[in-house]
Amino acid sequence: MSNEVKIGLLAIVTIALFLWGYKFVEGRNILESTTMLYAEYDDVNGLREGTSIMRSGVKVGIVTNVQLNPENLRTVIVEMAIETDLPIPKSTVAEIATTDFLGEKRVILNFDRPCNGTDCVKSGDYIQGGLKGIVSTMLGPADELKSYVSVISEGAQTLIDSLSQSAGDENSAIGKALGDIDIVLQNLKATTASLNTLIRQNSNEISGIVKDVASLTNTIEGKNQELENIISNVDTFTKGIAELDLANTLQSVDGTVEGLNGTLASADKAIADLKLILEQISKGEGTVGKLVSDPALYEQIDRTMQNLDFLLQDVRLHPERYRRILSKKKMPYEPTEDPAFEEEN
Repeated sequence: MSNEVKIGLLAIVTIALFLWGYKFVEGRNILESTTMLYAEYDDVNGLREGTSIMRSGVKVGIVTNVQLNPENLRTVIVEMAIETDLPIPKSTVAEIATTDFLGEKRVILNFDRPCNGTDCVKSGDYIQGGLKGIVSTMLGPADELKSYVSVISEGAQTLIDSLSQSAGDENSAIGKALGDIDIVLQNLKATTASLNTLIRQNSNEISGIVKDVASLTNTIEGKNQELENIISNVDTFTKGIAELDLANTLQSVDGTVEGLNGTLASADKAIADLKLILEQISKGEGTVGKLVSDPALYEQIDRTMQNLDFLLQDVRLHPERYRRILSKKKMPYEPTEDPAFEEEN
């Protein structure tokens, strides 16, 4: 077998597999026998290709094509592929039903009995089309819907009768609630009447208040220019503040504060040193401490200072005595007019 033949066979197999896969994705299996049916509708209500075809809740096929009737553009022809051996009679109605409130569609094959022989449809036949509303789809046939409505009506009537009976009984919860509501309405009516009376009695005062408000409004309107000037001045002031070099000013303030902190730290250190000195003095440590705590030392120093003062006075009053210090001649000391002796005397 030549390469050309092999390539041709491979191409045919590939195309066949592609067609089979495409149809399989659509929901059709081309390897199974399929009955093609058609139905004509005035409106398909958004039906699309790939929609399931159901019978008694079982999927029996899919919609393969939806197109306008070329002979009558007011109708739509729907192509349906039935993939089972279901015997479908010619009187079957293909109803397009909406299954939920989101608009999901499906085609339901509706027939009463199975067919036999020539009464069954063949591939290519047309069957009758129809539409089924969402209410009838979800609640069932009209008879069942009627029974549902009847049950609901009976239940509602029973509820209304029960409420009416409870409302007539003053001891029941509903009767008490209605009584309270009636009292509230009466109080509201009385309050409204009192309010109307109050308004009538104070109509003059209310009119005066309205006039005052109107006068105030006129005054404000007359001062519009002054208010605009004030607002303009405030705006100029705020702009001036915004243009200030606040960053440098804050930095200078920070530097000043840091210097002040350093000064305070130095002052704290000096106070601490002074406190230490005072503590040492109070304990009698050092010369000053001994002077404070030792009276004898204080008296000695005081006596020494007095003697020194006497010496200086004697030098000042009798300097000739001290000019002969280097002389070998000894002269007796005459304590005449000596302040020390005078004080002792």
